[in-house]
Amino acid sequence: MALKESEEKFRAITSAANDAIIMMDYLGEVSYWNNAAEKIFGYEKDEMVGKNLHAVIVPKNEIGLHLRSLEFFWKTGSEPALG
Repeated sequence: MALKESEEKFRAITSAANDAIIMMDYLGEVSYWNNAAEKIFGYEKDEMVGKNLHAVIVPKNEIGLHLRSLEFFWKTGSEPALG
């Protein structure tokens, strides 16, 4: 019951937020995409859930550098900018 209430509260808060709220795993696969993310990025939730966020929003000519920087961050926990 408490978990259900917590999930309902999370959904209510994130659906009303004006900021993009995106959840993804360490590889960048999107598991949550709120209404504000739809407005800001122009992609519907159904388009993004299960997709790799980096592959969608990072410019194609920068993706290699970005992914190398991200890998460095995973290994060290330090990276001033991800590409």
